[in-house]
Amino acid sequence: TRRGGQHGWTETGTIQTDATGQARVSLTGESTFFSIKCAKPAYVPQYARWDLRNPIAPQGPIPEKLVVIMSPGTKIGGVIIDRNGNPIAGAEVHVNLSWGGTIGTQTPKRPEISRELTDGSDAIVTDEAGRWSLNTAPTDEKLFELYQRTCAYLGRECTREEFRKSHPFRITLRHPDYEDSEHPGMFLPGTKWDFAALREQTSRLVMTPGILLAGKILDENSEFVPDALVVFGGDFDFHTGQFDETRTDEQGEFQFPHRKTSEFERTADNNPAMRAFRLSDGSPVSMPPQRRVFDSLVVVAPGWAPTPINAPKLAPGNKLDELIVQLERGRRFQLRFEDESGAPVPDVDVLITRIGRTPFLALQQAGGVPMQSDDEGFYEWSWAPNQNLKCTISKPGYRERTYEDLRLYDIPVTIVLERLPEETAGK
Repeated sequence: TRRGGQHGWTETGTIQTDATGQARVSLTGESTFFSIKCAKPAYVPQYARWDLRNPIAPQGPIPEKLVVIMSPGTKIGGVIIDRNGNPIAGAEVHVNLSWGGTIGTQTPKRPEISRELTDGSDAIVTDEAGRWSLNTAPTDEKLFELYQRTCAYLGRECTREEFRKSHPFRITLRHPDYEDSEHPGMFLPGTKWDFAALREQTSRLVMTPGILLAGKILDENSEFVPDALVVFGGDFDFHTGQFDETRTDEQGEFQFPHRKTSEFERTADNNPAMRAFRLSDGSPVSMPPQRRVFDSLVVVAPGWAPTPINAPKLAPGNKLDELIVQLERGRRFQLRFEDESGAPVPDVDVLITRIGRTPFLALQQAGGVPMQSDDEGFYEWSWAPNQNLKCTISKPGYRERTYEDLRLYDIPVTIVLERLPEETAGK
């Protein structure tokens, strides 16, 4: 079950039904969103939700009682193979429905078949022969019913012939040595995506080997650097904190799961810069890239200057599984904050948003870089890189300041903060 209120989402937990098939959920406080998913092996999972703030289709109050009819599931399955036809053991198989559920202004149906036939925690894992099987799929008749519901929303009729050519299941495959892949998509020549292959559990889905990103982190004396934070992503990820990360072991070695080749390539639809669009009224709006691009690797280790490795070194044609990153000793970056009378200003927030050309804000906290001055208004980062820093300085009651190119000096740099008038403080 999940619930939502004015403070965001809350996972309220998993509850098992008793011998009479009943389960009780206690909700305290005001809820504006509530959802429940009922699942058990060999049964089609059911889902219900109430969104009390939906302006398009008001969904009424959360009831005190809900009766859920669990229908027996049907089987689908097959085998996961590589490009040479060899079975892949240990692959995770996630199965969702391609369509279904309440759409747009349709009246909510509670409960309804869940689009998620597997959750992240209960993914199917292929055996030594690469085989997988799912026993919670809806019948073909139920799938056709969901297909008709989608067609009705789109304002068109649909036939069983069209339904047979559709792709009711969206299957995602994951394995540490292969690229994540979503099907329908890549298949061996001569194979077909059809109900018969899935129902007979003879479908063959192909996974492609990914790019292994691995290497060693060394200090200036070529000694191993253990427990260094290694992050991998692009400019957009470093702004939002949605980068991939790992740490070096005692031998200074690191390794990321295999990546897709496309994640290393800059194209029109995955440029890390925010893409500009215009709304119907002509006003501009920025959107994140359609596909994430991973073209920067940054190493952060206390005592050593943060070190980025950027494209084109991280290009698919280069050997990326034997990267050697050598760190340099960091330098002192010191600031002293005073007010207009010369008195120290304590507890000033120092946000480092960029080092040279590399976004750094999300890495500052993750890498253990100090983020605030002490009680005497003194800030020190003793292992800063020898590059210009972009910093934002802020404290309630004082005017916020941003410095585009702060340089590192051997002595503290004094920054005088301007106190805001009382009538504007905090606004």
